[in-house]
Formats: sequence, C-alpha cells, structure tokens
Amino acid sequence: MGMSSGGGKRRRARAARLGISAAVLLLFLLHGFGVLSWGLLVQVENFFYDARVRLTMPNRVDQRVVIVDIDERSLAVEGQWPWPRDRLARLLDELFDHYGVQVVGFDVVFPEPDKTGVLIERLLQELQTDPAAAPAAARLAARQPDARFAEA
Repeated sequence: MGMSSGGGKRRRARAARLGISAAVLLLFLLHGFGVLSWGLLVQVENFFYDARVRLTMPNRVDQRVVIVDIDERSLAVEGQWPWPRDRLARLLDELFDHYGVQVVGFDVVFPEPDKTGVLIERLLQELQTDPAAAPAAARLAARQPDARFAEA
C-alpha cells in the first residue's frame, strides 16, 4: 500500500511537470507564430536580440555609408515636403557627380506622379495640335520631373 501511493505521487508529479512544460511550450509557440502577444516575452526577446546584435557587430563605423537626412533645417531651406522630383533629381546629380556616391536608397514612398508633371503633360497634349510648337514641346517634354528623377 505504501509502495503504490508513492508511485502514484510520482506519476502525478511527473504528469504535472509534463503539463506545465507543455503549457509553457504552447505559450512560446503561440507567441512565436504571432497568435499571442505576451508583453514580458516581447521585452525579453528584444533585449536578447539587441545584445546579440551588439556582440556580433564590428566595433567601428563604416565610413562608406552616409545617411542624408531630410530634417527641419532641410525643410526650412528647401520648403515643404514632398519636394518636386526635378529638385530630387538635382540632389541625386550632386551626390553622384560631385561626391562620388555609388548607391542611393530612398526610405520614402512616391505613390503618385509629381504634380508639375501632370501640368506639363496637359500642356504637351495641347501643344501636339500645333506643329510650330514642336521645339517648345520637345523642351517641355525633357523637363518631365518624374522622367528626370528616374533618369538621375
């Protein structure tokens, strides 16, 4: 009798450990798949991610990488955002030609055509009916801001 009650306690203790382990594993899996967001676990995960990045990063700044930021001063000098695409094209020309930049990336979305480009397109449509306006239309077409920006 003493033997079987001790064995039953061990089985219940083992079942409890397995149940707790399964519950913890389930919580981690649900969190990992994005089903459950557990604030404390997110903080712990972020802490260890930051620590891993800090430990594996080179301990120096790569001088080849430069970030050009559009800040309050830029807006005060250049005007309200979004800037016209031809202005961005001139900025790119300056970066490539004067500073020898090899790659530029924009962390900006350009979801619609430049507003001045829409106006130029309307003028071009009107000028197509007048053969004498062909030289002016060609010069105007060359000033399409989106095309100029894409070319830059």
